[in-house]
Amino acid sequence: MRSNRVNLSDSEQTVALKFSMPVTDVSLTIEDLDRDRGLTRDFQDEVYIPSDAAMFTQHEAGSRVIGRGSPSAPFRAADDVFGDVNGPDYAVTLRWAGPVRAITIGYRQGVLANLSTTPTVWFSPVTFTPPAGS
Repeated sequence: MRSNRVNLSDSEQTVALKFSMPVTDVSLTIEDLDRDRGLTRDFQDEVYIPSDAAMFTQHEAGSRVIGRGSPSAPFRAADDVFGDVNGPDYAVTLRWAGPVRAITIGYRQGVLANLSTTPTVWFSPVTFTPPAGS
């Protein structure tokens, strides 16, 4: 997911993954949760599960990621993190035990974004277990 929106009010994006039948053990990793290098904070990635969506049942956050994954406490880089970084310290793995028919993930800028930046987060492949006999 990528954003270069100037206004905080229009920076929100959502991705919904819908399954044709209920599945279990859904898992994915969101990588590159970072913020800008400077004190002006030109971008700050925030990832969360919208209030009306199925909440994950388990998560593993990297050592440089804070938050609970809710709209009011999104996953984001810790306050002392500056830099465009990647790797497991700046990632969060989410799991839904299920069964679920859909998952939705939100992404927004936590600060007034600067158009010269292109803040981005990456999703790993989604894994899940289909129903028996399908």
